[in-house]
Amino acid sequence: MIPARCCLRFLPPPPFTHAAQPDAAAVCFPPPETSEDRISQLPPDVQRTIVSKLPVKDGVATAVLSSRWRWIWSSIPLVLDDAQLRPAGAYELDDDEDEDEDTEAAEYLSRAVVGDKVSDILRSHPGPFRSVRLTSSPASSLRDWLLTMAEKGVEELVVLNCEWPTALMVLSVELLRCESLKRLHLALCQMPRLAVPGWPGQRRAVRFPNLQQLVLCHAFVPISDIGGFLAGCPALEVLAFVESCGVPQYIDAFCPMLKCLLFWQFKPVKLTVDAPRLERVILWRTNQFFIPPRTRVIIRRAPNLRMIGYLEPKLHVLESGDTVIKEGTRPNPDAMLPSVEILAVKIRFGVREDERTLMSYLRVFPNIRTLHIQSAPGPLHLEDEDAGGAFWIDGIFSSIKCISKIKKFSFYDFYDMGNDSELLFIKSIAQACSSLEHMLIAISASIMEPPSWLKSRLMDAMSEVEWASEASMLDIVTGNHKEWEYGTASDQSLSDPFEYI
Repeated sequence: MIPARCCLRFLPPPPFTHAAQPDAAAVCFPPPETSEDRISQLPPDVQRTIVSKLPVKDGVATAVLSSRWRWIWSSIPLVLDDAQLRPAGAYELDDDEDEDEDTEAAEYLSRAVVGDKVSDILRSHPGPFRSVRLTSSPASSLRDWLLTMAEKGVEELVVLNCEWPTALMVLSVELLRCESLKRLHLALCQMPRLAVPGWPGQRRAVRFPNLQQLVLCHAFVPISDIGGFLAGCPALEVLAFVESCGVPQYIDAFCPMLKCLLFWQFKPVKLTVDAPRLERVILWRTNQFFIPPRTRVIIRRAPNLRMIGYLEPKLHVLESGDTVIKEGTRPNPDAMLPSVEILAVKIRFGVREDERTLMSYLRVFPNIRTLHIQSAPGPLHLEDEDAGGAFWIDGIFSSIKCISKIKKFSFYDFYDMGNDSELLFIKSIAQACSSLEHMLIAISASIMEPPSWLKSRLMDAMSEVEWASEASMLDIVTGNHKEWEYGTASDQSLSDPFEYI
């Protein structure tokens, strides 16, 4: 069972923290030795700016300073992080630490205190709410608050059921009609079931006309409802499923404005994409422990798709149009995806099915400029036909159009575990990519021998290669290099989120 606190790393950070505003209270309150109140003499806009920078509990406190200040806090769009309302000295449980009866009781009391304060704030503030982050409040109060926020208008909402798995929190239907929402992050919550349209008195439409970002982290959505849910989000640009235990199993992403589709440690059975503005599809660790069947990734229409990865032949079956891309597939022109410039693939070198499927992928994407390859551990004992690296012979890429256009190539987790397939593949890339400008090889941190020895052998081996591009630069990195994280994958400002070394 995943602890609630593990989900915090998948949620956006608090808008304000005490550390970011260490002297905020000192700015607003005159020193005790003087009776002169210069802050109250500032223009109203400046006063509003000052209060808006304060943590919520200090912002509320300004309302009791004087009648001059009472209106300021309530006139500012609310920014609320309930973690800032925890009692001083409240016990914070680490992810790897067990709870006992004392800490459970302390946490219960802390949530009760936070719940009372949040209730007072939401009741006293007239709205609108610019950002509300609820990660430390009792689940029993969340439903009532969601109704209040839907009525008063909230733009950004983060909800984490911190009492999971003790309490299951089903969202209120009213939240699904919150037309002011622009960003919604839900963790360890359950969507209310949508009744079948047309049933007497049972029509519950989803109306999120302004919702641009939706992140579901262990948020359970009934299989039959995901299509109706997305249909009510015409402005949706970012859709992410994080550690969602394969629910829903079937996802039809028919979204006219969708730009980014992200699956992080989430394995649906079938994903169908029909999104004219989609730019990136990111799949990562769709299932750490492979459970059949493989996920069908069907690209119906995505004329602006710029990047896709990490595709894994072991876990995914890629379909473009009506063509299944598998080993030996030579797709027709209608199945090609010419808009894709960045491709990331994770394969088991030495496993022929994976290697041949990679060749089929390269035929589907004729205009790749950046190729990322991650090596995955293969079976301990390969079949005779799979043994060795003879597959990657010189000239194997001669019929692959995209090879001459690749400018950047990265190879992650180089193992060299008695299997020369990895090295022969890298050499073949160097010999075939006539436009290659930069090649990066990252040696796996899990190898048994000193990484410096392997780096030296790699340098010697690559020095013997007749490179197709004289302008190519080779970098080989060793040690515990930076791992790819959810924050990197979900960062829309990065032109290439797969470039994580």
